[in-house]
Amino acid sequence: MIAVLQAPPQPFLTWIGYGIGHIFRGWDHLALLLGLLVVAGSWRAILGSVSAFTAGHSLTLALSALGLVRLTGQQERWVEISIAVSIVWVALENLRTASPSHRGWFSFGFGLVHGFGFAAVLKSHGLGVSPALSLLGFNLGIELGQGLVVGFFLPFLRPLQRRHAGRRWTVRAISAAILAAGVYWVAQRI
Repeated sequence: MIAVLQAPPQPFLTWIGYGIGHIFRGWDHLALLLGLLVVAGSWRAILGSVSAFTAGHSLTLALSALGLVRLTGQQERWVEISIAVSIVWVALENLRTASPSHRGWFSFGFGLVHGFGFAAVLKSHGLGVSPALSLLGFNLGIELGQGLVVGFFLPFLRPLQRRHAGRRWTVRAISAAILAAGVYWVAQRI
């Protein structure tokens, strides 16, 4: 279990920076986000998947960071394994079908699991004297980081998704790479 450190008060912008930094250092979260984006054809589908993931991880991040849900060390280990399994699932689903109709619900569920992982990172920084402010800044940073990732990848994915052959090749190539990474993370975390 990750111990809560007693840290001096951190400025709000520092917490935002921690959240952004976690997204860009969290290869597993980047892989899942890319896996969600590569099959989301319309802006509505992209917004739906990313919003569902955000709602899920914000909920469990808040519950865990504020101490309303406490995980044991063994449960935290299973969360990390489950995060890797969610990446494998998204990649396999992308390879199986080009347009998953239920992606929003799965994105929400995967977000719930990933939120516990985010909470472990947040707690490792120490929540300081204002856990709610720390949580708000960290979560805002995660959202900004995700927004930057979406903004970076979409200009490359959108033109490829418009052509049927390009879309199929893009989805398969990216999903196969995500699958390989996910299998590696599952094995590593077990």
